[in-house]
Amino acid sequence: SRVETVVPELYLSLGLVRPNTSGRRLAAGVNQLAVLSDDGVVLLVSMSGRSGEVVAGGDLIKQGIDLAVSASKTFVLNPENIVEIDNQKKTSAVAATNEDNTWQDPSHLSVFGGSLFVFDKSSSEIYKYSAVESGGYGSRRRWLAPVIAPNLSDSIDMAIDGDIWLLHQDGRLDRFRRGAPAGFKQ
Repeated sequence: SRVETVVPELYLSLGLVRPNTSGRRLAAGVNQLAVLSDDGVVLLVSMSGRSGEVVAGGDLIKQGIDLAVSASKTFVLNPENIVEIDNQKKTSAVAATNEDNTWQDPSHLSVFGGSLFVFDKSSSEIYKYSAVESGGYGSRRRWLAPVIAPNLSDSIDMAIDGDIWLLHQDGRLDRFRRGAPAGFKQ
């Protein structure tokens, strides 16, 4: 075997989209990347065209913790709410709120199957906001099954592919299916 050093080619500098911009969170969607900047602006970058644009910013976004992107929308998790951004119209509105201050330490947001998922690290909870037919999202509900109470306080990231996967600081992966732990083989 041999070791090769590879220098990746610059794909796109965010400074070309918006001067003096640096990103702190990244989410991948269908042929696009959403970037949450250090100063609370959301940029969309085309994966095929090496182009980007600002789609949102301002007071609704400036406290952003994480973001998730779907085919036509980007979502930003704030301490008190989730903001929905229409990527085409470049409009934003609150999609869901932290009802009764339930979230203690919201750290990750995912979108899957039209639903929004918030991972609250310190309470070891995953909350689901389902899309409703009339538009928008319904009330928060606990995603984990009633008798399931794992310690997820050392989790550092979350991914959803139908199951929810949690990555822990020590490298462990947890897999949950329908709210309960699900084993897997490597």
